[in-house]
Amino acid sequence: MLDKPNFYSVIIGTELLNGRRNDAHFSFINTELIKRGWEQKANFVIEDKPSFIEDVFSLIYKDKNSVLFCFGGIGSTPDDYTNID
Repeated sequence: MLDKPNFYSVIIGTELLNGRRNDAHFSFINTELIKRGWEQKANFVIEDKPSFIEDVFSLIYKDKNSVLFCFGGIGSTPDDYTNID
């Protein structure tokens, strides 16, 4: 167990960034962490682009105390790289 975990969330969904959809993941993860006496260090809402997803994950993994929660937006869409068969 980490002495002081740093919680990060990444929400992947171009449809969130262009305003076609709203997201509930951010408030959910905050509520659940606060119930347990924790808080997020950072939250990222990013486009569904594999190279950018890797860049964001690499940034977070550089923090040796990181704990990452990742959400894939609204589910499978035609441009969704998070739904790999």
